[in-house]
Amino acid sequence: MIRQESDTLQVNNTVPTRVLVIDDDADTTAMLRLILEPNAYDVNVSHSGPEGIKTAHLLNPEVIILDLSMSDMDSWQVCKEIRAFSQVPILVLSAISNPGMVAKALDEGADDFLLKPMTSSVLIAHMKRLVWRARAEKGANNHQQPGTGGLKAAPSPGSAVHRQTEPRARGKEIGAIHAKRPSTALKDIRVVLFRKMRGGSRKRPHN
Repeated sequence: MIRQESDTLQVNNTVPTRVLVIDDDADTTAMLRLILEPNAYDVNVSHSGPEGIKTAHLLNPEVIILDLSMSDMDSWQVCKEIRAFSQVPILVLSAISNPGMVAKALDEGADDFLLKPMTSSVLIAHMKRLVWRARAEKGANNHQQPGTGGLKAAPSPGSAVHRQTEPRARGKEIGAIHAKRPSTALKDIRVVLFRKMRGGSRKRPHN
């Protein structure tokens, strides 16, 4: 579950950030709404995978929170279906230590994952990073790079185009980690994701 803190980070946004939560557990979605709405997030909830895919298409959210284990549809299938029409950032939440399932979701296009329980401040920090990156990408895509002569520049790391191919390689890397070191796989997955966020740095995240 998610541990709510009294000093939850506040986000000063004029327009609330549209969030789609796809989770079949009512208690979890209620807690996420309680945490996110006071921090300028407009929370929309879908309680099944197929409903979440349909809502993502209609709502055009700025970020999606997806539960790793749902009864009706695997999270990796949800990611794959959403990636067919959108590059919206997807944050996967997992209550179980299953690196194989996490790797599969990342392989199909998820951008980040958090292992429950987590604090509200950690959740919001990850949300802010994903939203900031998506908005930066959108702004960059709206402006043609000067001096290119109309030619398309190679996609930069983290860009929407780059993220279409990056998750598959990232998922395979994580799958290899799980095969070699299953006992420490989740910790090693955090290191891989941290390096991707920091542009390849080998500095390890704090536990």
